[in-house]
Amino acid sequence: DLHSFPTRRSSDLFERWQPETAAFDAIVATAAYHWIDPEHRYAKPLALLKPGGALAVVHGHHVLPAGGDTIWAELQDDYNAVVPSPDNAPPPAPEAIVAEWADEFRDSGVFARVDERRHLQPLVYTADEYVDVLGTFSENIAMPADQRDELFGRIHARIAARPDATVTKHFLLTLTVGLTPA
Repeated sequence: DLHSFPTRRSSDLFERWQPETAAFDAIVATAAYHWIDPEHRYAKPLALLKPGGALAVVHGHHVLPAGGDTIWAELQDDYNAVVPSPDNAPPPAPEAIVAEWADEFRDSGVFARVDERRHLQPLVYTADEYVDVLGTFSENIAMPADQRDELFGRIHARIAARPDATVTKHFLLTLTVGLTPA
């Protein structure tokens, strides 16, 4: 329960944001750190954190573990029919995902210690829920509406036709934490 901890939120760009005080215990970025300008990616947290403060970055990848849901290979037929691309492929195995941020954290020279942890998390969606999630992805939002509707319709129909009418999507969640010198 994090409600007991004091927090501050800002909707300003991290690069432009200037807090009243720069003495934070931690900075946490969830699925957004890659959007921060590389010029500010480590200098800004160093300027904002207390000595011994932590930068924590959480990122997730859609992966297909051994024994995972077979629909991901089947869905490639729908992607190839509606949005053909040589990049269309089932998700990679979790082992194929290399360290997301740990090497870059270390190479920045900002942190006294860097740790990374990974967790494989299955999420089960109904056809409606999964199509709703797809509607939040940038590449789908940018797609022409008629193309998006056709793709989503195909995916929905494929999931809805399954015996349990669900799909299991596995995420490899990676937490990278860098501690500044004390």
